[in-house]
Amino acid sequence: MPTTLFSYTAAWSFTCFWRTPAAIALGFLVCLGSAGCGPDRPATARVTGTVTLEGQPVAEADVNFIPTEGRPASGRTDAEGRFSLSTFVPGDGVLPGEHVVTVSKQVAKDGDSDDPYREFIDVLPPAYGSLQTSPLRATVEAGGSNDLTFDLDPAPTAATKSPR
Repeated sequence: MPTTLFSYTAAWSFTCFWRTPAAIALGFLVCLGSAGCGPDRPATARVTGTVTLEGQPVAEADVNFIPTEGRPASGRTDAEGRFSLSTFVPGDGVLPGEHVVTVSKQVAKDGDSDDPYREFIDVLPPAYGSLQTSPLRATVEAGGSNDLTFDLDPAPTAATKSPR
């Protein structure tokens, strides 16, 4: 009889343990640990820079570096027009090589409206915001200093063809 009681108690304790928050957390950590560190990613190079229009910093502009092949990088300018780019995780940089650079900034046409269907207008010349028409190019060096400045012209000469 003591063996049966012990077996019943052990089974009951084991079942109750797996219903506790500690056991759930332990199970989660085991699953997370067995997932590994993720896929290998290609090396990136840190890229920072400044965007200006007629010598004045452009705040809250979207900056994108689009390589001829591979994943694009993106970032947003701060109040001084400075940006830092990310490809896989925040601040990791850009794939080395040649890139078409696009810069765009849009604001709501009617100001700070909460309307989800509000209309937006381009603040910068639209040519800079398109892969097909942006005249901006950048070469990112793997280990070099990649601090770039893009002084936008209010009337840009659009690129005639895209590298893609």
